[in-house]
Amino acid sequence: MFPEHGKVEIHQGSHYYGYSYGYYYQDTKTLLEKFERLEAEFVSNCLTGFLHQAGMVELGYDGDALKGFRLTPAGRAILDIDSAEPTSQPQEDEVGKLVVQPNFQLLALGPVSLALLAQLDLFADRERADLGAFEYRLSRESVYRAQQTGMDVADVLRFLEQNGDTDLPQNVRRSLEEWAVSHERIVFRTGVSLLQAADANLLAALADDPHTGKQLARTVSAEVALIRNDRQKQLVAALVEQGLFPAVSSVQPEAADRSVIVHRDGTIHPIHAVPSLHLRGRLSRLAEEREGGEWALTPASVRRAGGSKTKVLRLLEELGHLHRGPFPTELTEQIKAWGGYYGNAAAETLTLIELRDRATLDELIGHPDLQSCLTPFSTQDRALAVIPSEKLAQVKEILARFGVQVREGL
Repeated sequence: MFPEHGKVEIHQGSHYYGYSYGYYYQDTKTLLEKFERLEAEFVSNCLTGFLHQAGMVELGYDGDALKGFRLTPAGRAILDIDSAEPTSQPQEDEVGKLVVQPNFQLLALGPVSLALLAQLDLFADRERADLGAFEYRLSRESVYRAQQTGMDVADVLRFLEQNGDTDLPQNVRRSLEEWAVSHERIVFRTGVSLLQAADANLLAALADDPHTGKQLARTVSAEVALIRNDRQKQLVAALVEQGLFPAVSSVQPEAADRSVIVHRDGTIHPIHAVPSLHLRGRLSRLAEEREGGEWALTPASVRRAGGSKTKVLRLLEELGHLHRGPFPTELTEQIKAWGGYYGNAAAETLTLIELRDRATLDELIGHPDLQSCLTPFSTQDRALAVIPSEKLAQVKEILARFGVQVREGL
């Protein structure tokens, strides 16, 4: 279940680190115990769950402990266990067939096995299922899905050739081969170690050196080389012997914390001569790169990373993690200004009226003649309302009828 289980078992050290199929870093004994416990729980859940509920397995217990299982006749039939030793030769009209059409349609006709349908589900999309007929569709996306699970295009071709009722159409074969080439044009590798040099000349010298060169697999750029599997410690030791003390970065992006100096003017200088890939990735989201390995916070880069109070706070938090030492206060204010931390504002000239108390204001606002003219102006202890400038004279006339004399000024 865990692809690295075998690697951990043969690992010589007391701690194991891996990132190929998941992130593992723990002492070897504890990691093996965790693998075995989780695998046992998974197998037990599978057996006692659907397989047992569907009548495919019988379980054997010693008290409450599951000690064994065996397939039932129904389970053997569903899993096609006995297909290699048929009890009788099927008639020709009882055998299903798979038809591959030039329009990438796959037809499973007749009594085809569940195993064949399960294989088709891996690399084709099921479009229709009727009694005695299943219709599938091949596409680049469906084949890519199969490739992501470890099924090669060669496996798809072999399956269609072996199970197809007729020869595989040439356009289908050609398309599958082209899809395979396209799939391999871009490959993501995980769990690899890289060596970054300060310049191309230094990397070339290290590749030619007999002590360091044998630890390198190949160069991936003028200044970066791929380290052979499990050779990082030997490479570091060889570099130290030559008086080169490398900065070792872990697999996590947090390894770049406290690795730059951010100055008041927004310029950023990495502490190490060769910034790690993690640092470059994190800086590229909030600063602009300049010549000579220098980075700078600019209005454009901060606006790109900011745009709101929340985003600016997140940007300042990220800079605080990267910067070594107290962060410049002046730069904090500048970043807030560039990033729109305070947002925008609006200004308007208002005409206000103040009455004796809130009760009087509420009563007058409820009067039909004044409902459309007075809008409460929120305050804690003053009875204020907003009057549209063009209705001020009208409001004064109405209030005069109520015996209210309006003077200028609050």
